[in-house]
Amino acid sequence: TVDWVVGGNYQRDDVDELIRPFAKDSSFPFDVADTATQNRVRTLAAFANLDWEVVPSVTLGAGIRYTDQTRDFTGCTIDSGAGDLSAATAAAATRLSGSAVTIPAGACVTLSSTFRPEPFVSSLDENNVSWRGSVNWQVDSNKLLYATVSKGYKNGVFPTTGATFAASFSPATQESVLAYEAGFKLSLLDRKMQLNGAAFYYDYRDKQIRGRVVDPVLGFLNRLVNIPKSRIAGAELQLVWEPVEGLRLNGGATYVDTKVRGSFINFSPLGNLSDFGGQAFPLTPKWQLSGDAQYDVPISSSTNVFFGANATYQSKTNSALGREALLNIRGYTLVDLRFGLHDVDDAWRVSGFVRNLTDTYYYTDAVVVGPDVAFRYAGRPRTFGVTLSYKYN
Repeated sequence: TVDWVVGGNYQRDDVDELIRPFAKDSSFPFDVADTATQNRVRTLAAFANLDWEVVPSVTLGAGIRYTDQTRDFTGCTIDSGAGDLSAATAAAATRLSGSAVTIPAGACVTLSSTFRPEPFVSSLDENNVSWRGSVNWQVDSNKLLYATVSKGYKNGVFPTTGATFAASFSPATQESVLAYEAGFKLSLLDRKMQLNGAAFYYDYRDKQIRGRVVDPVLGFLNRLVNIPKSRIAGAELQLVWEPVEGLRLNGGATYVDTKVRGSFINFSPLGNLSDFGGQAFPLTPKWQLSGDAQYDVPISSSTNVFFGANATYQSKTNSALGREALLNIRGYTLVDLRFGLHDVDDAWRVSGFVRNLTDTYYYTDAVVVGPDVAFRYAGRPRTFGVTLSYKYN
């Protein structure tokens, strides 16, 4: 048996963005500013896919895709009209160029390579060929083994960011990944247990990641940058088990090891010039664990009662390259409870819940947005609630 697909597509996207940072209580030389950008993106693609059952239990798969994308970009940071950012940028341009530069209030303040204020205009023309190959072995009706290898790409992009210098608008070019994965899916104990597992290795080239660029007026700013070489290696395991009627257990574990390979020099969020070679990716904890249990039992011919609990664990990580202690994200464990009643056909349901039972203080990200501003995204504290749902037919 052979299944195949051939096709193509054309896509046009016009995206206009505006950001307006307020920086009154900071060391930035302005209170308010605007950054306006325009992206005009044209994408052409052609693809083909083939799945071939070579024998009754073994299927081979192959696919290929050609993509061509043109991205036209215009961007500028604009003085609010107060003249504060215009004056600071003009002073910097005069100092750097050696000749007098004047920028009116309310004008574009982004400086070109010759230190003259003008919108940054550029294009990014990229193409690539992505592909995949796979083999699936259906050992029997309850057991599947599989392996895949694939090459994929992520398109390049221009940033929407504060920029008094054109270099801040420079794009991150397309990244590529060569991905290997092998795994299994097993139904056990008369299909009362499902066990899935996989191991994977991702080899990246020019991976896009949040780095820093030095703006001559605003200082260190966030920007997507390309890491020449990096990789991810890991494994995951998931178990779903119904040991007795009404009781459902679900557990999972994921281990991920990431690394910047070779040398990659950039600035940390606090402005320290460093070689990030050998460091882990930001926001990638090595361990993520989860467990869930729910017992659902009838109390009458038409109504069930249920009780459930969920626990998750995430190990420590850091939110940026550079391993700055300020941006450490400590590991944390969260426990949730739920309980309620529902109709046997689930036409209605009343549920009570307690989330973050232990009232753990945790945060999922930490960000430096300026020379004197940093903040954390804190998670919710202990939360109680009730929900009611009804399906009307």
